[in-house]
Amino acid sequence: INSLLETIILALIIVGLVVLFFLGRWRATIIIMLAIPISLIGSFIYLYLTGSSLNIISLSALTITIGLVVDDAIVVLENITTHIERGSRPRQAAVYGTEEVSLSIIASTLTIVAVFLPMTMVGGFAGIMFKQLGWMVSIIITLSLIISMTLTPMMSSRMLRSEKDRVAGAFDKWYNK
Repeated sequence: INSLLETIILALIIVGLVVLFFLGRWRATIIIMLAIPISLIGSFIYLYLTGSSLNIISLSALTITIGLVVDDAIVVLENITTHIERGSRPRQAAVYGTEEVSLSIIASTLTIVAVFLPMTMVGGFAGIMFKQLGWMVSIIITLSLIISMTLTPMMSSRMLRSEKDRVAGAFDKWYNK
């Protein structure tokens, strides 16, 4: 279990660095990275309410979902950033940017849940193994959707500003050559 906890921490660090590298903005990275612990807290609430413990299966679910959790938030944040760079006020950009991608995010989240939720209905020994995994991934991904549609736009409207004159990030410099 300790090595899996180390893997989760390492995954969080790597995700943060990748997000910073590609977005090139500290504030955007902070917004994205806050989605991870908030979504994961929901899984701990599930474990507590069901009387389950932190084990290999639950830690595996946490590891699987870290990358999936940031996906929704990145899509929303990038669209909001695009609106801000086009001249919209941050609050308007948050509303319109989120609205534009909401259907796509909902569809992708429901697709992931549709894959993992049937695991909760498996019987026998396999059911013991996969029930918790299915529930945890489904809960975390659903919370990720809620966070990306509420917290991410709110924080973006407060923290992001137009950065037309900003120094380009490493990825921007390479990509725009």
